[in-house]
Amino acid sequence: MVGKHGQPGGYVFLNVQGKIDTSHNMDKAPVPFVYKIGTNNHFIQVNMGEKEFSIEAEAYVYGHLIVDYSKLFNGITLNQAGSLSVKTAAENNAALGQKIANNIPAMFTYE
Repeated sequence: MVGKHGQPGGYVFLNVQGKIDTSHNMDKAPVPFVYKIGTNNHFIQVNMGEKEFSIEAEAYVYGHLIVDYSKLFNGITLNQAGSLSVKTAAENNAALGQKIANNIPAMFTYE
């Protein structure tokens, strides 16, 4: 169980919590938000595309994974209180939960 809200099957694929300024002028106190995206319907595969790496014996190879959390909020109306919380299975299955889940793959790039 994650906090007070477990997901069916025990899965939480994304747990993002924090505070965000939702005012039009970005000049008000931040308010809390929490997104616990889970359920079997939200298991999403992230394809990173092909990139060639040269690997030599006795050498280290580094990959740089970039996660842009701002992309998680694409299309989300953050100045509406109802857009700041997704925790339960029912909320995951609502339009907001689905939108957030669909935004997850766009967050990841690598170099």
